[in-house]
Formats: sequence, C-alpha cells, structure tokens
Amino acid sequence: KNRVDSLYPDFAALRSEGIEYRTVRDAGQHPYTKYYLEPAKIHPGAGSESARILNDVMEHLFRYLHPDKLPKLKRVIVVDNEVLRAKFEQGLAELDSQGARLNDWPEDPLLETLRIAIPESPYKYAKPALLWHCTSDGSETAICSGGFSLAKLGGATGNQGWYGAGLYFTTIPSYATWYAKSRTSQYKAGDICITLNWVLTGRPVVIPSIQIGRGLEPGFTSHYAVTNNTRPIQPGGVKDGRYERTMDGDELVVFDESHTLPIFVVELDAAE
Repeated sequence: KNRVDSLYPDFAALRSEGIEYRTVRDAGQHPYTKYYLEPAKIHPGAGSESARILNDVMEHLFRYLHPDKLPKLKRVIVVDNEVLRAKFEQGLAELDSQGARLNDWPEDPLLETLRIAIPESPYKYAKPALLWHCTSDGSETAICSGGFSLAKLGGATGNQGWYGAGLYFTTIPSYATWYAKSRTSQYKAGDICITLNWVLTGRPVVIPSIQIGRGLEPGFTSHYAVTNNTRPIQPGGVKDGRYERTMDGDELVVFDESHTLPIFVVELDAAE
C-alpha cells in the first residue's frame, strides 16, 4: 500500500463489518460515500475497524476535557471522497517535498500546544494533524461533498479571518462546539455537528494579535494563534485519566484548500 493509506480509515473493512453506508450524489459534485458509526452498536474493545475509528474519535474529543464537559456523542460519519483525497494527496506531496525547511519552527512556546497535536506519520515535513472545524446549519454536507473552500471565506463569520484570510481549525473540540452553538439553529433542537479533518500544519508562525484578512506570512505555510491568552495551552489536571484544557482555544489557519481533508463528521447531542 501507498504510505498515505495510513492516514485513512479502512473503508473495505467497514463494509465487511456490515456498517451502514450510502453513496451521496450532490448536484455538481462527484459522488462520495458516508459510513455511519453509532456508538450504541459498536463494542469499543471489539478490535474491529469501526471500533478503532470510534475510539480514535473519542480520544480526540476527550483528550483534554472530561466527557461530562462535552455534549454526548451521537454518531460518527466516516467520509470517503476520492476526489477530495486525490486533491489532498497532491497538496501533501507538494508540501512534504519542501523538506527539512519545514522543521525549522520558530522558538515560540505557544507552538507547543500545536506540536503535541501532531501524530507521528511518514510525512515528517508536511506534518498532518487531525484538527476540528465547526459547522453551521448543514455546512458539513457541502464540506464533505466539495471540501473546504476559500471562496466561502467570511460566509459564516462576516469577516475575512481574524488571523489571516484562510481556513480555520482548532486542536480543541470544545472550542469548535462553542462556535457551532453560536452559529446553528439546530443547536436549539439539541444537535451540534463538528468535523475532524486532516490538516497540513507544515511550518506555522504564531500570529500574536488580531490581523483581519492578512495574507500568509512569507516563509511559512500556516498561521497559529492562542485566543484570549498569551501563554501556551497546557494540561490543567487529570480527571478519569483525561487532561483538561485551561484556556479558551487555539486556531490554525491554512491558505491552501489542498492542505485540508474532511474525514469524520461528529454529531453531538447538546440536549443531554
């Protein structure tokens, strides 16, 4: 297998396990497949691909927050969009080809929060990380179908981005759900949707203050900001074996659509 396969779920295994799935054909877009994982139907210790995915998503959800502090997990939708994967793989190869230059991160303690979110992978220069993105009123459908779009920048926020005119992600799920709550009428009915995505962090630079709509800092591939604080976000204690965040949030901004890939849609029940 190509080394990029290590970044993706095993879709064939999901089908062999009998996981419900359907092919989606949105107007003007190539068809893609959604696999529906419901926690109540999957035993976490089963050793199956569906259990592995569910455990991984839950680990990302609760790594820094106790489960009681987030809405209840309702369902995980696994996205298999070959067109978006091909676009992402091209961006991944191009960025990783820049080599060791991308490992020269600035000596800024704020970057430590981002650094610990980057898993080991064959792509040690592009540095893909699974990061969160909030959605609003069905936008997750457009994201799964057509990917993240710079052309839609400011559609939900009304501005061109506080830390740059790019695509925004966070390492902290509670920060994403906070945004989702404020931007979706579905929240009133108890539903929240956030996406978990591969994002190429590359060589980030800290943006210390709000600079709405600014372009990418020369020599870097992404922007990073810790909101409402000037210190790195550190684990603030352990509860049931899981860390808790102590600050509000962080934001990673990328400026190339091919540096992103939606892979999971996470449905939460805020009414619980």
